[in-house]
Amino acid sequence: MNDDYLVAITAIPARDPVLRGRQGIPLPLEGGLVAYPYAGVLPSGLGETALATERVRYVVYRRGTRSGGVIVGSSAFNGTDSDRAVLSRLRLAGAGAAGCVRPLSFTSDQSGHVDVDAARRAGFERYGYGQSIASYPPQPFVGPGYHCQGGIGFRVEPGETLLRPWRPQGVGTSYLTHDGITIKISGPRKPLSRRDPQNPDEHPMSLLHESRIIYYKSRGVGPSYAPAGVREDDSWSVELGLEENSRMEIAFPPSIVGYRFLQRLEFVSKDDPRCGRDFSPSANGG
Repeated sequence: MNDDYLVAITAIPARDPVLRGRQGIPLPLEGGLVAYPYAGVLPSGLGETALATERVRYVVYRRGTRSGGVIVGSSAFNGTDSDRAVLSRLRLAGAGAAGCVRPLSFTSDQSGHVDVDAARRAGFERYGYGQSIASYPPQPFVGPGYHCQGGIGFRVEPGETLLRPWRPQGVGTSYLTHDGITIKISGPRKPLSRRDPQNPDEHPMSLLHESRIIYYKSRGVGPSYAPAGVREDDSWSVELGLEENSRMEIAFPPSIVGYRFLQRLEFVSKDDPRCGRDFSPSANGG
């Protein structure tokens, strides 16, 4: 997964009939692998991932065998020979291959003991907001820069950090941090737009719906959705958008930082050049 395309891979369970329906011309890959275009059924129990939704998929396995394969989907696939650029990144790896990332690696201690409970929580406790750790780069982007989200854009000032989902994930939840204060920006599902298309100076706060500025009081230590023993902070929430199921929510702890951030918001068009790449890859590790 990176900022240009997403890759999803799932192993084919033993004796799963998923290989039936294999079709197309084989695409030899380096390292003794071969890929076939695949339009058959997906393994049972596969969740709603990019692998399940992408139309172009491949089944890849060791050349000369018909078992031990994986199904690969990517937002970069288009069914042409250019798909080889993604597929060529696959390599055979033994059971103890050095450097391989394994699901529970980051929750084990120095002795190798795995804390299963910690593993279950790791996906949503790293940033404390219920988001999958795989949806984000390993480190936040560092300002200055510009970020566009659902028809709304804003500057990221020098010294601020922005944690946003990888681009192929689409609109998600972003976190802007200023001097230790984090502002959460969620949604919207559909891009927001001016109420008055003829007014180029309209501010996004015009989309405030029925005074949807809400103060949430802290409920103490360890509420149901907070890590055990951690106090839930009180917070403000501002909702922008007239459509009930597609609004942008901006949440922040009581601070002038949050309200000053609201002043930065502005409407952006889908072809606004500032939205093309909001930060320099070289400055943020790729």
